[in-house]
Amino acid sequence: MFLRLLPKTLLGFLLVPLFLGANDIEPSAKSVNKAPVKHSARSNVKTTNKFKVNKRAKNAKVRGTKKKETAKTANYNSHLETAKGFGLSPVKNGADVKKLVTNKKLSATKCNKGCTIHKLTHSKPYLVPAANKVLNEIAHQFYNRTKSTFTVTSITRTLHDQKSLRKVNVNAKNSVSSHNYGASFDASYIRFNNKRAENPRLENALYNILSDFQKKGKIYFIKESKQRCFHVTVRS
Repeated sequence: MFLRLLPKTLLGFLLVPLFLGANDIEPSAKSVNKAPVKHSARSNVKTTNKFKVNKRAKNAKVRGTKKKETAKTANYNSHLETAKGFGLSPVKNGADVKKLVTNKKLSATKCNKGCTIHKLTHSKPYLVPAANKVLNEIAHQFYNRTKSTFTVTSITRTLHDQKSLRKVNVNAKNSVSSHNYGASFDASYIRFNNKRAENPRLENALYNILSDFQKKGKIYFIKESKQRCFHVTVRS
């Protein structure tokens, strides 16, 4: 009632500050208290189980790797034991090779149709006679099937050769190798027909022939990925 009696000018004068004051008031900020994250027993179990699963997977992978390494070692041991069966001591040096050749314990390795011998830098082109025979049987079959040749990249190593080879070939053993007994040779699976190039068809053909010879009890062989060759040992 009081406001109606006041003049309009005076009324406007009184109301303007009220409106301005209302606009200048900062709304109070509501305090928001975030509740602490509760880690339930279930989430802890999930985290623990996840850790256990990851740990089991990691351990399984390690066991798998060790199993493969053990199998490969066992395979190399088979190569070594059968190589010793030819009755030779590890070939020491070049003079020892000459002596064994003279006594017909080693014979010169000559490839007939089906294989060629690469330039040898850490081995000698000699094998025990039985190994030379099997090498040429393999080469003969390979040529009959493919009309191509594979390449022999390493043959008999002396202990001196073995020591030098360790500097450039991670597969060269720190101790004696079946190569030291004149019973092993390496056949490249990326060198065919005197050319260095991958050839899956010829690689598979060579692999199949080696598998057949192994099943017949004539050889042991291992595929070496780093040196790109088949390590072959003729059984005594």
